[in-house]
Amino acid sequence: NLTHNSEPSLYVNQKMFYFIKCWSEKEEFYKIGITTQKTIKRRFHNKKDMPYEWKEIKKIPTNLYNAIFMEKKLHEKHEKFKYSPEIEFGGHTECFTKLID
Repeated sequence: NLTHNSEPSLYVNQKMFYFIKCWSEKEEFYKIGITTQKTIKRRFHNKKDMPYEWKEIKKIPTNLYNAIFMEKKLHEKHEKFKYSPEIEFGGHTECFTKLID
């Protein structure tokens, strides 16, 4: 059983697992991440949070436990495509040059 009486919010609260495509005149990459915001647009609502143009590729509403599990597995799967954007932002270490089906 994944739900603990002492910490139910860790496993129950709604989170968003997402894939987005990011770009500028010089760069193009993908970000795989998790947000606690209800929408990805709210997560990246200003240039400080996301200094690149971006569009949503896919989002999966889930709980935190599943989101962390999916993120870990997909980051491992995409390791050879790891990318470091020129402009740092929250989540800049979760970027990749391509997505694998």
